[in-house]
Amino acid sequence: MAAKARESTKDAKAATKRDTGERAATGGKREDNDAKPMSLLDAAAHLLSLGTGDPMRCKDIVHLAIHRDLWAPHNGGKTPANSLHAAIQREIKTKGTASRFLKAERGKFALACKA
Repeated sequence: MAAKARESTKDAKAATKRDTGERAATGGKREDNDAKPMSLLDAAAHLLSLGTGDPMRCKDIVHLAIHRDLWAPHNGGKTPANSLHAAIQREIKTKGTASRFLKAERGKFALACKA
């Protein structure tokens, strides 16, 4: 009976952590090589938080993220600015007022003010 109990617990999966909904850019290159690199969406939030608060185009955000070594194109995508634009739009649509971004004007996004 004890052997059967050990078998069933061996196959049990660890409980997943709950998503609290809090997101924060962590700031560029990571110390250890095993960690995941910063996503372009996180890099965009980080760059917009460092700026003057002026809205930026996705093309400018991608260029700045690459220039500051926050993000590097790794999968050979030809249009990372379009992918970033779609990801920001998707976050705005799905999270609504909890989104990190807001659309300031045509083609430009800014960081949402959290009070």
